[in-house]
Amino acid sequence: MVAGPRWTSLFRRVGPLQIGQMVLFGALPLEGSMIIGLLLSQIVTFSHNPISMSLGAMTTAELLA
Repeated sequence: MVAGPRWTSLFRRVGPLQIGQMVLFGALPLEGSMIIGLLLSQIVTFSHNPISMSLGAMTTAELLA
């Protein structure tokens, strides 16, 4: 078997430590992306997308028409 004798470790009970690790590794990429975005916004001047700005100003009826 490719996985070896410890393949059943995938199906163990999940405890508080594993739940904490799931939350940590789930939030880590989001926080990293936010930090990189904030650093880039301090260094580079970004321009607004004119289409998204005009869509944001439209009402729901105008968007559906």
